[in-house]
Amino acid sequence: MKNFRSFLFLALAASLAGCNGEDNCKPSAADISGTWVIFESNGVTLMENERYVNIFDHRSGLDIYAGREQIDDTQSQWVEEPAGTFKVVNGVLYEEWYNYDGSFGAQVSDISLKDDIMTVRVADSDEWYRCRRVDESMKARMAGIWEGRSTDKPNPLWFCWSFKSNNSYDFWCEDQGSYAFIPTNNGKYYVYGDMVVCTYTEELGGGDGTQTIPGEHCECWTMSIAGNTMTWTATRDYGVASYEMTKRTVLPTAPPQ
Repeated sequence: MKNFRSFLFLALAASLAGCNGEDNCKPSAADISGTWVIFESNGVTLMENERYVNIFDHRSGLDIYAGREQIDDTQSQWVEEPAGTFKVVNGVLYEEWYNYDGSFGAQVSDISLKDDIMTVRVADSDEWYRCRRVDESMKARMAGIWEGRSTDKPNPLWFCWSFKSNNSYDFWCEDQGSYAFIPTNNGKYYVYGDMVVCTYTEELGGGDGTQTIPGEHCECWTMSIAGNTMTWTATRDYGVASYEMTKRTVLPTAPPQ
């Protein structure tokens, strides 16, 4: 399996440098304990599918990375790396881990905090990256049944999603005036602040139903919820993708006319 933790440090490595005015120049392990989304590399905002999640637990000393991994030209998956260990001494982050192939990895980084943004500068590199502290508070608001469709494509199909508390979701697709349940979807979802990750085993035409791409798929989105309306947006290679959904109390039998 491709080790994206090594890729992350290669692509997002940061130079060992000073605090540059950050509020907390020497954070402790307790200060960084929690979940972080890596959203920027070397001053460039990462597209949603390029973002990674880093979880630190200062009580256990464990350090977990998770991210989207490309399997081949059409398939992708969400992968959580084996837990590593970390410690922080005088604002310097020390990480060690073993990869899936059994090889050992280690990294030393200078870190600084400003509000809920952590800047990481890895030794012996010209680059740097930033991550945002997040929580799962949006997950409770996301639970339930939603009806919606793509807002960036012409004549999109309607869909329904039922997001469950166990991180799975059911999926229905518009079909000849009604909704057809997709039993092969095998949907899973993960919420990190306003970042939502959806995995599934079949794609129905990217929102317009013109083609079916079987296999494993993973998509990352930026989510917002206002009242009973939820929107997903993401920057892709081809432009901005978006969905808008309305919360329903029961599963609709047919799409809006």
